[in-house]
Amino acid sequence: MLNQDVLYGEFEIDGVLEELIQSSPVQRLNGIHQAGAGCLVYRQCKRNRYPCDLKK
Repeated sequence: MLNQDVLYGEFEIDGVLEELIQSSPVQRLNGIHQAGAGCLVYRQCKRNRYPCDLKK
């Protein structure tokens, strides 16, 4: 799995870490918006938890 980051550049993720990222609990972060219910009012809010949590 190839990942692109502004700070670290392009790097490869493999093994157990790749399996963890592909797991259902982590993939559910794609549906959780950082703005919470505010994303229903402000449609331009596109940020979700998935990319933010991967970079920490």
